[in-house]
Amino acid sequence: MLGLLLPLAGVCQKIENLEVVTAGNKIIVTYNISGGFTGDTYDILLYASHNNFRSPVQYVSGDVGKSVTEGRRKKIEWDAKTELGNYVGDISFELQASVMPALAFQNKIVSKVKRGKEVELTWRGGVANQDVKIELLKSGTIVEMLGVVSNSGSWSWAIPANQSVGKNFQLRLVSGGESVVTESFSIRHKIPTAMKAAPIALLAVFVLPAASSASDAPRTPTKVTSATLN
Repeated sequence: MLGLLLPLAGVCQKIENLEVVTAGNKIIVTYNISGGFTGDTYDILLYASHNNFRSPVQYVSGDVGKSVTEGRRKKIEWDAKTELGNYVGDISFELQASVMPALAFQNKIVSKVKRGKEVELTWRGGVANQDVKIELLKSGTIVEMLGVVSNSGSWSWAIPANQSVGKNFQLRLVSGGESVVTESFSIRHKIPTAMKAAPIALLAVFVLPAASSASDAPRTPTKVTSATLN
């Protein structure tokens, strides 16, 4: 007799519509799984009560093991006869799903950055306990290796003052066999301090009005003050 199938999944993930049926010497398990982020996969394990759920069953095929994607009507076939032999008795099941996060950025870079500023990157996923490689691309081609850092989920890039400028730059993260790139951005010159606070000089101009007669009467100059930006 087949018993209750219990789903065990993460907080955000859902395992639903569980069904267990027999097909000759095999047991068929179907289920739906959803709720993860785009690109996430799952490590699916099927446990049974014949060994008090101590270890997953071994003679399985289908949507089980690593790299199972989300979807409906997922199917696992367990060759119970081969694994259990002449087992007699009731049996219950547990289905366990562990998320394997896809490497993905969690923030966006502004479209224009400047020399001397910092760019903050945050991400999720990647291979746990394995360093992440960070590369600078221009028009899809690697122009510089920026570093190899721990997979902590965040990193800041201090843009050098002599960094080349232009358009179509991207940052790429590489972890294991996965990689992900940012949207394109441009790197611009830093505005010189002198341009931010340019001094203002006052220019005094004296204009002598034209005489109205041939009189030699003294003329009073008119003072006009204007400002010019150096």
